[in-house]
Amino acid sequence: NGLTGTVQVGGGGVGLDAGTFDSYPVLNTGSSYIIRYETANAITTGLEVPASRTATTVLSNNPTGTTLSGGDMIVNSIQLFQGSYDIVANSLIIKAAITRTGGNISAASGTVEMNGTANQTIPANTFLNDDLLNIIITNTAGGTTQVTLGGAVNLYGDLSFGNVNNKRFRSLGFLTLKSNATATARVADLTNGG
Repeated sequence: NGLTGTVQVGGGGVGLDAGTFDSYPVLNTGSSYIIRYETANAITTGLEVPASRTATTVLSNNPTGTTLSGGDMIVNSIQLFQGSYDIVANSLIIKAAITRTGGNISAASGTVEMNGTANQTIPANTFLNDDLLNIIITNTAGGTTQVTLGGAVNLYGDLSFGNVNNKRFRSLGFLTLKSNATATARVADLTNGG
């Protein structure tokens, strides 16, 4: 699929130069770090996630699902092929694109932060059952709209903006504020960092 980056091989040892095979615990990742979840078994993230909790790309192609553990994750892009990428009660901070051909992000208990420098779109069916607890907009792109919904989203927590001024979230009528036994959706204070 044309992706480049460092390949991690599990096991002890000394890290090698970026662009060659590398082994945990020393991660010499250069400027690209791609994590690919592709197996028949449900998995929980672990040692493949660098201490910085940052990856260039996460590819989720696991029909039985992947569960994010160990804290928040920052990704340039996330590519969803099949199965669910469950962020649990963590935050998934997305700096560029969400690409979806199947699969989804399970975020009914988590937070998604759209943190791009160019306009971002959240494709239809990105979230499992279209459910999302919180969304934070910290996108700094110019223009009239920084983040756009491409399909239905049921929000059960907060829609808020981070430390950005004059930014827009375009729902196109796809956003539904909902409540359940543990949460009630709200639009937070829309002032800078509110």
